[in-house]
Amino acid sequence: MDKHKKYNKSSLTKAKKQELLNHLEALMQKEKIYKQHGLTLNLLASLLNTNRTYISQVINEFHKMTFNNFINELRVAEAQNLLTDSKHKNMTYEGIAHESGFKSRSAFNEAFKKITGMTPSEYLDKIIQKTG
Repeated sequence: MDKHKKYNKSSLTKAKKQELLNHLEALMQKEKIYKQHGLTLNLLASLLNTNRTYISQVINEFHKMTFNNFINELRVAEAQNLLTDSKHKNMTYEGIAHESGFKSRSAFNEAFKKITGMTPSEYLDKIIQKTG
């Protein structure tokens, strides 16, 4: 049985899925659009000249997660880079949250803990212990 049964009736071809995935990856990796506050599935679909159903399908099938989880994973990875980069050592957690694309420190803390299993401060303490 197809593990993406909900997309069995989708008119999205394999070639179009790959094209959307390539454009999605470029937007995320090169332009780091995930850092944009207020990024929504509708806005992303518009930027990719497609509809929200197709981009959601591509994220679900290729990344095995929802749009929100996909964006939060990218934002947490960005925050981890900022936390460990000495150029940003004087940034507050709020600053790092904002720079990574989170609207609030609480949303940042919640996503960070869900993805890494620790709070940003615990993560930083662990990094300092390893390098200290």
